Amino acid sequence: MVDDNKRTNRFPSNAAKKVLVLMALAPLLNACHGSSPASPAKFKAALQVYYDRHPACLALALTLPVEIEKSGIEPMQAQLLALAKAGVLTAVAKPANRIRYIVAPGQENVLHPEHDSFFGGMDLCFARRIIVKIDSFTAPSQVAGQTVSQVGYEFKLHGSAAWASSPAIVKAFPAIRAALRKPQARAVATMVLTPAGWRRQQTPR
Repeated sequence: MVDDNKRTNRFPSNAAKKVLVLMALAPLLNACHGSSPASPAKFKAALQVYYDRHPACLALALTLPVEIEKSGIEPMQAQLLALAKAGVLTAVAKPANRIRYIVAPGQENVLHPEHDSFFGGMDLCFARRIIVKIDSFTAPSQVAGQTVSQVGYEFKLHGSAAWASSPAIVKAFPAIRAALRKPQARAVATMVLTPAGWRRQQTPR
């Protein structure tokens, strides 16, 4: 005959099973709702941290320094000349009617290799993004082992460089002109919950 006490010890009651399930789920619940719960304030702060490190830039299919013929056909010749007139590049005359363009001293934060690009190129940075408000966000969910949320937000461009509005730049870079004409816009970002809080997901351009 099996002793009832032994049967009870071997097979936990329903109440005990519920406790065990809650204990197993506790880390996940804490990750989603613990130290960094989803909220507009936390998403706004996290996005601002990201954009303080990633200003508004235009990707250029260009590697510097570059040397071209003055009278030759160069796809980026008009843009190079405009950047030189704006003081972002320095043009150095070379023999055989050639000209060499390099980043002007002190302009390394304006024109530099793309940080997030897989294929190379240069970033021409002309303004900062300021997060105005969070419009919406989805409930945090598990995707590929990460807790993520899709966040809709509004931002505005602030502190645009003086050279960005110069006639030569406006003509050579219509994308910059269009961005400055509409300084406030909406966007959507994927936010990932990390041990340090929410972070904007980075994707190669």
